Amino acid sequence: MSNRVTGKLVFEYTLKSRQLRKNPSWDLQKNRLGCVEQWHFSSSRLPNMKLIAADSLQIRHVRIFSTFSPSSAIKEKKKMTAELSSTGTRSRTRNETKYEGRSLVKKIPSNTLLIQKDLERVFQEVLDALDHNGCMSSQLICKALISVKQWSFSRTNRTNASRNTSSNEITLKLMHSIMEQKDQDKLWNDLAQCENFVKILESYIMSTRAKDTPENCLPHIIGLLDRLERMIGIYPQIKPTLKCYNVAIDIVSKCKNRQDNKIQEIESLIERARKHCLQLPNSTSYNSLLLAYTQQHDKGCTTEAAAAKSETFLRKMQNNPNTQSLVDSVSYNIVINAWAKSDSTKRKNHSSYAAMRAENLLLEMQKHYVNGCTNLRPNLVTFTSVINAWSRISAKDVDAAQRATDILDLLDQSSKFDDNLRPNAYTFHAVMNAWSNSTLPHAAKRVESYLDQMIERFSAGDKGMMPSTISFSIAIKAWARSDDRGNATKALALLHHMILLSKEGYPAAPDVATLSSVLRAVANDSSKVEKISDAMKILEFVKDLKLSPDLTIYNNILRCCMTTRSDDVAIMQKSVRLATETLVNIRKTPGITPDPYTFNYYIKVCDRLTCGDEKIKLIRTAFQFCIDSQQFSAPVLSIMKNALTPQELQDIIKIEGVSELQIDDFPAAWKSEVKKARSSSRHRNTKSR
Repeated sequence: MSNRVTGKLVFEYTLKSRQLRKNPSWDLQKNRLGCVEQWHFSSSRLPNMKLIAADSLQIRHVRIFSTFSPSSAIKEKKKMTAELSSTGTRSRTRNETKYEGRSLVKKIPSNTLLIQKDLERVFQEVLDALDHNGCMSSQLICKALISVKQWSFSRTNRTNASRNTSSNEITLKLMHSIMEQKDQDKLWNDLAQCENFVKILESYIMSTRAKDTPENCLPHIIGLLDRLERMIGIYPQIKPTLKCYNVAIDIVSKCKNRQDNKIQEIESLIERARKHCLQLPNSTSYNSLLLAYTQQHDKGCTTEAAAAKSETFLRKMQNNPNTQSLVDSVSYNIVINAWAKSDSTKRKNHSSYAAMRAENLLLEMQKHYVNGCTNLRPNLVTFTSVINAWSRISAKDVDAAQRATDILDLLDQSSKFDDNLRPNAYTFHAVMNAWSNSTLPHAAKRVESYLDQMIERFSAGDKGMMPSTISFSIAIKAWARSDDRGNATKALALLHHMILLSKEGYPAAPDVATLSSVLRAVANDSSKVEKISDAMKILEFVKDLKLSPDLTIYNNILRCCMTTRSDDVAIMQKSVRLATETLVNIRKTPGITPDPYTFNYYIKVCDRLTCGDEKIKLIRTAFQFCIDSQQFSAPVLSIMKNALTPQELQDIIKIEGVSELQIDDFPAAWKSEVKKARSSSRHRNTKSR
């Protein structure tokens, strides 16, 4: 489109905008949008445009001209100035032209290539038109779609996320308007003749995928592909692109409600793409199918079996000449990640089977890469996944933590030749988790040494090593699990370091899990006699940080009270008072239900730090709360038998011969939720223990 025609369209648009403000009507709106239909912004043309804006008689007149030719730019500027001065005299200076008391200021921005406010107004009116009357002509919709698409891909718009979002919203509304038309066949026949409509449909499919859940958008996208495939015989130019099918395949692989026939659906979509697309299915297509194999554990098979199936399919791809070249590092990473997340600990004498499979695949990738397969180069995700595999079993395999360290050392050596393989915080977190779960002596010191390395590398300029809440939480958890003397002091020092960093703006603010681990470290520290002051300080941190305590926090406070060893009466009374207040808070706090551990710890506090009538009174109150919350269990009964005499136990429970009874002999209403509560509490406490 020539520059003169473009200027004319913009001028007509401004005139119709002025008329529309005085007399709103749908016909005038359509005429105004007719200017928008022809106003296309080519991404190849935009970088070479500049504009001159003139303000005359309250009408904004815009001219866009190419700066490729200086002579043509000067001629265009002279023509515009002559038109503006044709009805009056003017006097010009170097930077300003005066016309009837109004100023014409020449504006030639160096980077801004079109008037963004005018564009936003144009496309907002497209949306208003759709809201006002959805019955727009198919040609108008198609041309508006092209304008929006070209604008969204223009160089000017790429740097502005909000405008890109606006263009996506307009595209979605225009496409929804298409779907709501009554005469679908006629409309789609018109759309099929629209230039670049398949590209627009591809953009629409991707926008729909980003805005909705896989379960909701899949039927809609499959319906669009079905309609396009039916029209290929009439309009060969509208063949769906491979990206459209890959989006649909990716959605199927991530749907949670299609586990029964997920693999069959993906294989069907791959065959449809092979038949209807100009391109054959690529690595993205088959990697989504490979991902579906790793998710077969949802159908009932174990995670280890799902990982084995995914590796079997990987071998099948490698042995097939048609798909051999499609196997890449992403394919290996999917299978390695499946093994890393699988559970092989139930294997007798072979709990490290899954981690070994993951490591062998990494070594296999390295071998292929050395032999010339550049698409099988291991990346940072590969190494981190293998380290995660070893960290999952380090509690049961004494060699697992060292194997994770060996992988990190290998990664460090590789990073000397490839900067993309430089370890980051996620890699260090995986190694730290491996040592945190380890039962080896001085494991907590190894974890803190890795934290120190992270801080040192970050201080040296490695931004990927920024310590965070997760970094410190892993180190504190390691000290909480440690039997070393002084572990509480180490955990508290790390907590104070976190608070200082968070005040300086780093993402290292303690959370509930962190504070719970600190409490557990205090409770487990045998060198501390008085633990109540530390527990109360941590409660103050919870309030200062405006966190909501959960059951793990309360249970670990009870553990601190339970493990207090002191002959000082004041300290003993203080511990009993804090334990009782904690039990009351659990009862008063909505959404928190006690578990058997809660009553185990509290009854032990009463047994160790109280005596006589006070002890019986506190245990009676705790027992009543226990049966009210349906948490009476065999451990609670055993602790009560140890803490009370047979007569005291009978007075509290009020059942004859209670000292000879077993847990199954008590009313079911006291323990109806015990099994469920016990399993959930073990899951919760596993994170803090």
